Amino acid sequence: MEAELAVELQRRIGDGEDRSSIAGAMAVRAAADAGLGVDLLAPELVAAAGDPIVAPGLLTPTDLGPAYESLLGASDRHDEGVHYTPTIVADGLARLVFAGHPAAGSDTIERCRFFDPTVGGGAFVLAAANALVRGGARRSVIARELAFGCDRDPLAAAIARSALALWAQTPVPAEHFLAGDSLLDPAVGPPEVEVVVGNPPFLNQLGRRTTRDRDGAARLKERFPNEMSAYVDSASLFLVVGLERLVSDGRMALIQPLSFLATRDAAGVRARLTADGDLIGLWLASGHVFSAAVDVCAPIVARAPSTPGVKRWTGIAMDERPGASSVPDAASWGPLSAPLLGIPEIDLARSQAGETAGADDHHAADDGGGTVIGDEASATAGFRDEYYAVAEVVTELADLPPGTRAADVRTVVTSGAVDSLRLLVGERPSRIRRRAWTHPVVRPDDVAEASERVGRWVERLAEPKLLVATQTPTIEVVVDADGSLVPITPVIAVMAPVERLWPIAAALTSPAVTAIAAARTAGTARSTRAIKLAARQVLDLPLPAPSSAWDHAAAIAERLQTQAAMTVAARAAAFAELGRSMNEAYRLDATTGAEVLEWWLARLTGGRR
Repeated sequence: MEAELAVELQRRIGDGEDRSSIAGAMAVRAAADAGLGVDLLAPELVAAAGDPIVAPGLLTPTDLGPAYESLLGASDRHDEGVHYTPTIVADGLARLVFAGHPAAGSDTIERCRFFDPTVGGGAFVLAAANALVRGGARRSVIARELAFGCDRDPLAAAIARSALALWAQTPVPAEHFLAGDSLLDPAVGPPEVEVVVGNPPFLNQLGRRTTRDRDGAARLKERFPNEMSAYVDSASLFLVVGLERLVSDGRMALIQPLSFLATRDAAGVRARLTADGDLIGLWLASGHVFSAAVDVCAPIVARAPSTPGVKRWTGIAMDERPGASSVPDAASWGPLSAPLLGIPEIDLARSQAGETAGADDHHAADDGGGTVIGDEASATAGFRDEYYAVAEVVTELADLPPGTRAADVRTVVTSGAVDSLRLLVGERPSRIRRRAWTHPVVRPDDVAEASERVGRWVERLAEPKLLVATQTPTIEVVVDADGSLVPITPVIAVMAPVERLWPIAAALTSPAVTAIAAARTAGTARSTRAIKLAARQVLDLPLPAPSSAWDHAAAIAERLQTQAAMTVAARAAAFAELGRSMNEAYRLDATTGAEVLEWWLARLTGGRR
């Protein structure tokens, strides 16, 4: 949007002019700039139009949507999840979803209907329309017969309809662009289309201002009984809306937060898409493409089985990655994004198949791989109740009354105090309830007084365990051999027999498991370079077959944590040796092993070590 126009719009907003009158004035100006009459515009915009826009020649049909977005305050855009799509992204996704579509052939192109269930200012409507024109469809047919959209914001729907009419220079049926909620009302919008494409609003259910209320959650649960969960983003539920509208050979591409690929709360939606459709492609943006600081992707889904495998594209230019991947289990689609995020692809089943003969005879051969951490350990991670009960009674070690016995207190460990095989309590401030602590401790009796249930939880943790941090570039773990540490949310406690602590610590720290965890949870952390694990996901991580290589790595892990006097260079050399030993334990081939070791070491040195 030109600076001159932006200044005028902001001035009019600042003067308190009604948004509908500004939107109407913009539409009228766009019609005049195109040399067209206002009869092509949505009548409600014409009726509401205020004083004419005084910056002529600056409003094209493509400009109307972004200009309308500028009328919404930053707070409104955040709370409603409204972030209109850059033209280059909308055009690229439309190209991907129409490419090879059975209905996009020269003989059937003018029967290829498309629908945007959250049309906004019409970015995807115009992108889809342009894609059909490139395929040979006439603009007038597209505008009158093929384009459909709806939006909860009546002005947005009117802007999109008007932008399409100006683009085609022909009227657009009012019933094709409705004001309504297609998420909750299946009657809003067309019953069947060949293509669904768009960018539904992102409403993070862990954000205070975007959390749905109880009534809204209940209505969504009734509408989507198998896909709705407490923390699923509403954007993901629109994928079910789109799937329901597709004809038998239809296709869909809706932009999603990257977390959709791996978050547990979207598993029901992923399961529905693979049960009733076929995942045929995935686009992953490299960097933020909207004003919102969120990483995004777009799964491309066919209504019926299509080409084998999942094609993948990345970046604004939508560069295709060679080869296609198999569709992963609905538990996580994160591995699809791994190569697009620079995460090495690890296939342990393939690495270990047929190689048991090469394993050393240090352990029995029938103890081979296929096991996971949950076979040897249990895990727990507190939530809000545990956090606040512990935080309420935390105190500094130095402030304890004289004569307090060490056995009567437990050190509180935050995620920031866990490094790779190094506990940083006392070296780095720990932040608890917005305060920095030098050496935070609690007395179990004080915790029990704050919360009897959490007190019992703390007592259960007084056993040998590992503590695993989250939101970290690699899996970072420390061993608590005597059970004296209390993890505070979101640190995960993994309980195991004391003789298994160091072997499991070596496995968790290893390059292969870090790569597997990064792929499985891609997009769920605050950064695409971070790993965010839940307790259940830690237990699902693989262990290698018993071997002398694993024993050697476990000994290195113990040395890394217990020998405090190690130099930086000595630690770096020990980590490299641990990585090579664990690659051998997981039986990675030389090429894969070298790739994942280099990637892992770079994350270690570029992370918090």
